[in-house]
This record gives sequence, C-alpha cells and structure tokens, in this order.
Amino acid sequence: MTELDQNFLSISRTLAQFEHYWRESPYQVQQPRWMQSNPSLAQQCLNLTDSQLPLLEANPEALQQWLAPHLPGVDALLSRVEPDWASQRPVALPSHWHVGIPGRKKTQIEKFAQCFTPMQPNLIDWCCGKGHLGRTLAHAHELTASGLEINPQLCAVGETARGGKAPVMVLHQTDVLDDQALARVAAALPHGSHAVALHACGDLHRRLVHWAAAENLPALSLVPCCYPLWLKHKTFAPLSALAQQHDLGLTRDDLNLAVQEVVTASAKQQQQLFQLNAWRLGFDQLQRDCTGRDEYLATPSLPKSALGWGFKAVCQHLARARGLPLPSDSPWHHYQQKGELRWQQVRRLQLVSQGFRRLLELWLLYDLALCLHQAGYHVALSRFCEREITPRNLLINAKR
Repeated sequence: MTELDQNFLSISRTLAQFEHYWRESPYQVQQPRWMQSNPSLAQQCLNLTDSQLPLLEANPEALQQWLAPHLPGVDALLSRVEPDWASQRPVALPSHWHVGIPGRKKTQIEKFAQCFTPMQPNLIDWCCGKGHLGRTLAHAHELTASGLEINPQLCAVGETARGGKAPVMVLHQTDVLDDQALARVAAALPHGSHAVALHACGDLHRRLVHWAAAENLPALSLVPCCYPLWLKHKTFAPLSALAQQHDLGLTRDDLNLAVQEVVTASAKQQQQLFQLNAWRLGFDQLQRDCTGRDEYLATPSLPKSALGWGFKAVCQHLARARGLPLPSDSPWHHYQQKGELRWQQVRRLQLVSQGFRRLLELWLLYDLALCLHQAGYHVALSRFCEREITPRNLLINAKR
C-alpha cells in the first residue's frame, strides 16, 4: 500500500467517524445534531466574543487548535496528510510579462512558475482564459504553448497578447467537456505535451485527469479549484477505485464546504456578504413561520445590488422565486432582527464544520492523485503558495 493509499484511507475514515460534525450546516439546520451530543463544544462556540470570532474564521491553524480538545485526532491527522511546500526557484521573466494580469492572479502564476519543472518542450494550458499561465511558463522555460478555452472573446484577446520576445501562444476555442470537440482540437496539438491548469474548476479539472490518462500525456501539473462546479449529478462520483470503495456520498453542499472561504475578499466584500446572509436567514425564519414547516428552503443567489433593495424587497424577491406568497403586513423589522441574531449564531456554530474543510479538500485531491496513480503516473502533491495568496494552493504533479 502506497503513502497515497494510506493517507487517503486515514482521511476517509476520520471524515466518516466525525460525519455528524460537518454534514449538517447550521445555516440550514438550526440545531445540528452534534449540539446535543457535544453540548460543551456548542457552548464554547456560542460564547465566542465578537473580537474572538473573526480571528478563528481567518486562521485555520488557530481554529484546529481551538477545536482539538473536542475532536480528538483530527488536528494530528491534518498535520500528517497536508502536503509539504513545493520547492521554489527564481524564474527569469521579461519586465513587462505581467501586463494585463490582475495582481492576485499575477502572484499565483508567478508562484506556480517558480515550482514548475517542464517535462516536455510543449505546453497545453487547460481552460486557459487569456493564456496568462501558459504564456508565462513559455517565457520562463523557453517552451511553446497551446491553450484550450471555451470563451471565443478570451481566445481573441489571448492570441494577440505579447510579452517581451516570447513566442505567440496558440489558443484553441473549444469545450473540453464535449468529447467530439476536444478530440478535434487534440489532433492539432503537439504530440507529447505537458498539460498545466491553474484553478480549473470542478468537472473541468476532473476531465483533464481523464483526458491526460487517455491521451498518454507524459506529464501534467494541476491546481484544482471550485469542486462543485459543472457537477452533473446530485452526489459526487469519485474517480479512483479506492475512493469508490470508500465513497462518502458527498453532495454539492459538502463540496461547497471544502472551498467555503473568503480569504481573498476585502473587508467591505466580507461585510456585504455577512449582510446578505443575515437577510437570507431572516427570510428563512419568515418562510418557516408562514409555511408552518420547520425546514430550510433553498433559494437562488442574490446579486450584489440586492444590498440596495432593503430587507423587505429581498424577502419578496426570494419568495417570488419559490412561488411563496408572503403576507403584505409581515413584521419585516422583527424578521430582519431575527436574521441578524441567527447569523451571529451561525457564524459561531459553523466553525465546527469549517474545521473539516481542509480534510474534505484533501479527500478530493487524493482522489485525483490516486486516479492518476492508477493510470501509471508517478504523483507528487505539494502546496505551491501561501493561503493568503489563494486558499486553493494544492498542486498535483504527475509524470510517466
């Protein structure tokens, strides 16, 4: 049994053992079951002051230590299975290589480039957008680069981009989830390329893993992201045989938990998110009282402009979306206050499920790694940048 196998099994068993701590979201279930089985932990959460709470929300290490007395073994396991830092080395890039790349994305690409070792002279930048990653790696390592992107406007911009004396990057407009479209483009790509992807979302990165194995690509370097996106079914279908044997039956909500962080949001953006969450919870209490059903009602996402509508208009919008009539004389202020109070409780109680966020992400990462290992790749996992640059900082390197 390989180290990948052992680590995955440890993660899977721990997630199964503590399932009731992360399965039920206090946003949807007002009294998660773990509050009854572990009342001391519930009280510890609810007793947090307004100054203590954001420190734990922003610091996963501090949160793990804070939860450790109530969740024995979880913190130690996470320390053992968390990938090591990738080896980094300086890369030579032209002075204007980053023109047109947003600041945070620029830093992510630079960190990726510092960890990257090309295994072939040709690159394929998967779901490349404007091709910033592939073009940067071509600069740094004197490679040729091809990009695959579904958006024709991004392809057009990427085709005209230049940076110093780097070669033009060829972008192919295609839908990588369409078998026939991908096969047509693949026939025009250089043989034996090294595929790269930085934050390919959901089924897009899972598709890359399948395609790389089927095409016998000699190498790929992948940073997964946004695991719930493009999910075709209500529950996640593992790729590797070992994950299929130890399937946790992860739902879209479970996958959302794995990436539910606001590290890269500004203080203003976080406050706006908090306000909308409080209003949604106020509506949730209103709809429970109106329908007589004490259960969560899923509603569509709200645009940022909803902050200017006010609480009453937000409730009416959400009710219309679900075909739910609301009394015109509803005590709006009462329910707005209810939502604000409940949001403060939810923020504290959801710290418990957040303590399993990284383990869930690692379960998904190891599933990808095990799938590649099954296909004959030698696989290495690492962290390519600090969490403050992006919390989705896990890198898979696979080569044959």
